[in-house]
Amino acid sequence: MAYFIYQNFPNQSVKIHRGDCCFCNNGIGLQRNILGDANGRWFLSLGNGYLTYQVASEVAQQLALQMGIESQDCLVCNSSIQR
Repeated sequence: MAYFIYQNFPNQSVKIHRGDCCFCNNGIGLQRNILGDANGRWFLSLGNGYLTYQVASEVAQQLALQMGIESQDCLVCNSSIQR
């Protein structure tokens, strides 16, 4: 299972998703990305996602630190994340 990180600029959030999360869709998201990176961006680790939750968590924490916030798990797939 792969993990993906979404950095949302307007909402000031960094969230970790499982690849099979309905919001993540293996790093594609819910919609076409017509605004590019204006609202946010997916971190895919060479396009395949992060292989472990621990690695994704470390990257998410670094991104969140740069934004002055704390990273979070997606509320939809959070209960299914296996650490």
